Amino acid sequence: MIAYKEHMVSTERLNAVRQKHADYDDLKAKANASDEAKSELEQLRERAESTEKKANELEHANQLRAWAEQFLGKYPTNQTSSTPSPLLMLNLKTIPTCTRIDTA
Repeated sequence: MIAYKEHMVSTERLNAVRQKHADYDDLKAKANASDEAKSELEQLRERAESTEKKANELEHANQLRAWAEQFLGKYPTNQTSSTPSPLLMLNLKTIPTCTRIDTA
């Protein structure tokens, strides 16, 4: 009879531990989903930062191009000769123009 009671106590303890850890698989799945979401969020954040950096660079290049065109429009030639001034030799094609930003 004592062995039976000990067996019952052990079984009750085992069941209590099983119930305590019954939701372990669910919690593990939720943790994995959370990690995946954080990883995806980090990737999106990096893409947004990269796109913002490209946009700022292109905006700056467009501003430089506009200033160069404005300046060169005011001073088109060297007044002592028919050759263009050194500023006119600036190749405006080397300054990119922003038409659109690729986000892919």
